[in-house]
Amino acid sequence: MTPRPTLGLVPLDERPVCLEQPRLLAQDAGYRVLTPPARLLGRFQVPGDGEAVARWLAANFAKADAWAVSLDMLAYGGLVASRRLGKPAPACLRPLRALSLARRLRPEAPVCGFQAIRRRSVTVSSRGDLALWRRLHEDDAGLSAHRRRNHLVNLAAVGLLADGALDWLLLMQEDATARGAHKDEQTALKRRARELGAADRLFLGAGTDEAAAVALARLDCALKRRRPRVKAVYSSAAGSRRIAPYEDRPLCRTLAGQVAAAGASLCRRNADLELWAWCPDRAPADHALGRSGRRSSPAQAERFCRAIAAALKRGAAVAVADVADANGADPEFSQALARRAPLRRLSGYAAWNTAGNALGWALAQGLLGAGSPRGLALRLCDDWGYQSVCRAKLSALAEKLGADPWSFDEPARRALERALRAELGGWTRRTLGRHFTAAELPRRFSLPWSRLFEARISWTS
Repeated sequence: MTPRPTLGLVPLDERPVCLEQPRLLAQDAGYRVLTPPARLLGRFQVPGDGEAVARWLAANFAKADAWAVSLDMLAYGGLVASRRLGKPAPACLRPLRALSLARRLRPEAPVCGFQAIRRRSVTVSSRGDLALWRRLHEDDAGLSAHRRRNHLVNLAAVGLLADGALDWLLLMQEDATARGAHKDEQTALKRRARELGAADRLFLGAGTDEAAAVALARLDCALKRRRPRVKAVYSSAAGSRRIAPYEDRPLCRTLAGQVAAAGASLCRRNADLELWAWCPDRAPADHALGRSGRRSSPAQAERFCRAIAAALKRGAAVAVADVADANGADPEFSQALARRAPLRRLSGYAAWNTAGNALGWALAQGLLGAGSPRGLALRLCDDWGYQSVCRAKLSALAEKLGADPWSFDEPARRALERALRAELGGWTRRTLGRHFTAAELPRRFSLPWSRLFEARISWTS
C-alpha cells in the first residue's frame, strides 16, 4: 500500500482555527499532518518559543512532502506576540534562517510561508482593552515602532521568497481600514518583490487566521500538479463591491486574492468549484461586539438559497461563504440555507470572523476538503451555532456572573462551559441533526482562551 503523503504545518498559534481545524481539513483530504509539539506553541498571552519551533522544523523538515509555515510563529511566537514590541528585530529575524537551512535537507518539498501585515490595533484581552482597540483601529498613531519592526520582518520574508527558501509567500493584511500606514507597507512589499524578481510568487491578501488552510490548499494543488478553476457567484453586485468590516479593499478583490493564494484561478464557466458569496447590500452586523445591522431580506435570502440548491442538484461543487456580517453567520440566510439546501452536499462553508477569513476557509474546504461532512458540520456549528446564536447567551450569563467576557477566571469558565455544552450541544442536535449523522456532529465544546470570542469544537476531549 502506498503511504499517505505528509504535510508539515507550523501554525500561527495554538487556537483551534489555526491548528486543529487546518489539521482536520488536511487529514480528511487524505494527508498525514506533522505539527510541532503543543508545548512549543504558547497559549494566548504566553508566546510560543519561536527558536524552539525553528529547531523542530529543521529536525523534521525531511519527514514531510510539503510545508505550510507561519513566519509569525517563528519570528514572534504567534500572532498575539507579533503585536507586542518587546522582542527586537534581530531576535525576530534569527529563527527565520531555519527555513533556508531546512530547505537543503529536502529541496524538492514545496514550502508555502504565511505572515500577517500588522493590524492597526491591539489584542483584546479584557474589557479595558476594548476601548483602546476601538480607538487604535481608527487611528494607528503611536504604533509606529511596532509597525517598523514588523515591516522589517515582512521585508525579510520577501527576501526568503527571492532566495528560494520559500516557494510562495502569503502576506495577509490583518484587521484594517481603507486608509492607513499598512497601505504604504503593502506598496513597499510589492515593490521589493518586483525588484527581487519574486512578485509572481507573492500573494498579498486580506485575512490572517485562515492562512494555514489556504496554504495547505495551495500545497495540495502543487503536489497534484493542478490549478483548479473557481467561479465566483455573488448574491448582490453592490455587495460584492463594498468594503467589509475590518478590511481595506472591496469584497470582490478579497475573494480574488484568496483564490490566487490558494493556487486556483477565477473563471466564468467550466469551474471545478463554485464559490457562492452571500453579501447583501446592507449595513453589516458584528456578532462578537453586539453591533446590529439591518435584517437581510428574507425573500432575497430564499432566492439565493434556492439557486444554491439548484447548483447542487445539477452536480456543481459549491462552497458557500456567508460574508454579510462580521464574526458570525447571518441568521436570515443561515435558516434559509438549512431549509432549502442539503448542507451535507456542500463542498465548503464558512461565516467566520472577517470576510477574508470566511472566504479563505470556504475556498480551502472546497479545494482541499472536498466537502468533508465533519469539516462542514464543524464550521456550521462554530460560525452559525456558536458565533451567531449561543455566544450572545453566554455573554448575558457572564454579565450575570460579573465576569469579563474577554478574560474570566476559572470558576466563571466552568460555569460558562457548562452553559456552552448545554446550549451549543442542543442547538447542534436540533439544527444540524437532520443534515448529518450523529457520528459526524461535534460533541465536545470548551473555551480555550478563557474568553468568549472563540470556542473549541471537536469530537473528542
